[in-house]
Amino acid sequence: SYLRQTLRSVRCVTVQSADMKRRLCARFGLNEAQVLVVPSALPSPPAAQELTEAPERDEMTLLCVSGPAPHKNLVVLLDMLSALESRHASARLLLTVDGKTNPGLVEAARRRGVVDRVDFLGACEPDRIRRLSQTATIALQPSLLESFGLSYYESMAAGLPLVVSDRPFAREACGD
Repeated sequence: SYLRQTLRSVRCVTVQSADMKRRLCARFGLNEAQVLVVPSALPSPPAAQELTEAPERDEMTLLCVSGPAPHKNLVVLLDMLSALESRHASARLLLTVDGKTNPGLVEAARRRGVVDRVDFLGACEPDRIRRLSQTATIALQPSLLESFGLSYYESMAAGLPLVVSDRPFAREACGD
């Protein structure tokens, strides 16, 4: 209700994506002319010579760069890892969520029998994310809602195959 009251006196709102603009206008009845899309600035991707070939692996490495919020939909990754077991028994999930501060997610992994194949890395510095992206097999982003989705762009800049939720914000960032 506070936002609804405040929006009456606002002349212009900035958002990070066209999907966010559409949602904001629909939810609060804003005129589209009042909402300006200003994408977040991105650091320059590493130069092509900095990118290294992924090492040959027998093991599939799944990478999810995400926070632990419920809308990030991380539990689906545990189901995916479990479903891969018959064809890729050694597949690992690298997750930038701290297991100590997210015991529910650790318990969900335990219930699905995959806890020993999930690396709860916690927050990582950008250089570490870049190194992980260079050696992972695939990046996964199952989020149900994003305002911008920086990790999509980081994965694509690293040349990493990317599987995302089929949502308008993801299509806007990733294309086909």
